[in-house]
Amino acid sequence: MGHTRTGLTVTATALALLATGCVGHAPDVDPDDLRPAGDADAEVTLRLSHAYDVAHPAHTCGAEPLRDRLADVGVDLQIFPSAQLGTEEQALQLLHTGNLEMTVAGPAFLGTWYSPAEVFDAAYAFEDVDHFDAVTNGPIGDEVWAELNEETGLRVLGSWYYGSRHTSANQPVQQPGDLTGQKVRVPTAPVYLSNMEIMGGTATPMALGEVYLGLQQGVIDAQENPIPTMRTMRFDEVQTHISLTAHIVQGVMPVIADAVYEDLSPDLQAELDDATMDAAQQVRVCIEEQEEEMLEEWRENADAEIVDDVDTEAFAEAARERLPEMHPEWGEIYTRIQDAARE
Repeated sequence: MGHTRTGLTVTATALALLATGCVGHAPDVDPDDLRPAGDADAEVTLRLSHAYDVAHPAHTCGAEPLRDRLADVGVDLQIFPSAQLGTEEQALQLLHTGNLEMTVAGPAFLGTWYSPAEVFDAAYAFEDVDHFDAVTNGPIGDEVWAELNEETGLRVLGSWYYGSRHTSANQPVQQPGDLTGQKVRVPTAPVYLSNMEIMGGTATPMALGEVYLGLQQGVIDAQENPIPTMRTMRFDEVQTHISLTAHIVQGVMPVIADAVYEDLSPDLQAELDDATMDAAQQVRVCIEEQEEEMLEEWRENADAEIVDDVDTEAFAEAARERLPEMHPEWGEIYTRIQDAARE
């Protein structure tokens, strides 16, 4: 196999453009510069940027095994965790302009490029993780990812389970009316605003790093996140109740620039596809184990009370009734996802 033309050197100019929010066209690079130092036989170098901490399963059970698997076939996958090369939004922009090869991004961020993709972050789209896997890594997901690829040049390689999002507040949240009048922090994306409106709260976009202080000072009343995130951010110290609303069974998607993918040989494309899906299974196991362990530890030691008796069907019914009308750009797909759960 000859040397494959892929991978681009991160230049000072590219990083400076990241800092200003602007990204230009990819610089010209000598393919020899893409080989790992001291390894003249290396075939391909790819850079993978993601926003997660090095202890997060998306890194330890996803990105690192992916790197090790690809190393066996001559691919040097260089991982840049913790948003070293930029946020999810910035990394996707870098892929689009040819200044980065791979990243990991959630549906809401992919939705800024192709709006139907955000359906996979819609409230109560999925009944459980099996349903999530069957849809996002199945025919419906394939359809959405193919259209995303055609319109943007971003190729989704698969879907990794990220965790189920729950709600913390200073009161139990057991039915939609319990969030009335509550300012609930959500990420800044249209689908999250719609989700919270349907759940009965007042959506308040805020950076994750500001949430602890916001809860402590009463700027916001509640927030929603996966259990590992809540625990890591110590939200149980400033909230009295953690209610298991499970309103989003959430995933993140490994993405590659399509121009880079097409430069790979068919053999390497197949290896990358298989390795990404194998990593998806490892990430799911790691996330589910972590969720169970952390929740059990929280039940025993946390200051906050765990609320199990949530009427999730009442929340889900409201979502099924209103979301398709609120988001006609993906309402039909949302309904198909619901139908798939009953097949």
